[in-house]
Amino acid sequence: MEKFNKSSVHRPLSYFFYGSLAVIILALSIGAYFLSSSFIQNEKKRAEISSVQVSQALASEHRYIVEEFFTNSYDSVFMRVSNVLQKFGSPKFEIYLFNTSHECLISKNETGSDIPCGKELKATGNQFFYSTDLKLGPTDLGTMRILVEDRFQFFTGSPIEFTLRKFAPVFLMVIILWGLWIVIAKRFILNPYYKKMVAIEKEKVSTDI
Repeated sequence: MEKFNKSSVHRPLSYFFYGSLAVIILALSIGAYFLSSSFIQNEKKRAEISSVQVSQALASEHRYIVEEFFTNSYDSVFMRVSNVLQKFGSPKFEIYLFNTSHECLISKNETGSDIPCGKELKATGNQFFYSTDLKLGPTDLGTMRILVEDRFQFFTGSPIEFTLRKFAPVFLMVIILWGLWIVIAKRFILNPYYKKMVAIEKEKVSTDI
C-alpha cells in the first residue's frame, strides 16, 4: 500500500480554497476599479448639473426670499433655502445675509447653527458659490450668499435601491467568476480528489479485512 500522506492527499482542497479566495479578490478588484473610474469620470458632470439645478431652484424662490428679508424674517429665509436644498439630497451649505452696509445679519450652516461671518466668502474644495442681490423694486435691501456642497449625488430611491443599482454589477461579476472557478475546480481538482479519496478508503478497507 502506498504510504498515506495526509498533507499531500488533501492539498487539492487547499488549491480550491485559495483559488476561490483569489477569484473573489480579483472580481472585487476589477469591480471596484470600474466603479471608481465611473465615479471619477462622471463627477465633474454631476457637479455641474447639481450646481445648475441648485441655482435654478434657489432663483425660483427669489421673490419669496426678498419678501421675507424685507420683513426681517431671516429665519424664514434660512428655512426656505433649507427646504429648497432638501430636494437635492440635503447637501451641506452655509447661508449669509448682508444688509446694504455689508453688515452680516445672519450666518448659519445646514443644521441651523450660527457660524462666523467672514468678510470675504470664497468657495473652496467642493463648494458651489451662489450669490444674489435682494431688491424690492428699485430699492436695495441687501445680499444673500450661499456656499453649497456641489459634488453630491442626488438619488431619490431607497438605500437598498441605490446599493443594488451601483453595486449589482460588482456582485454579478463575483458570482460569475466564482461560478466559472467552481466548474473548473470541480473538473480538475475536486473530482480527482474525490476519486483518490474513494480509492484510499477502498484500499484501507481491503487492508483491514
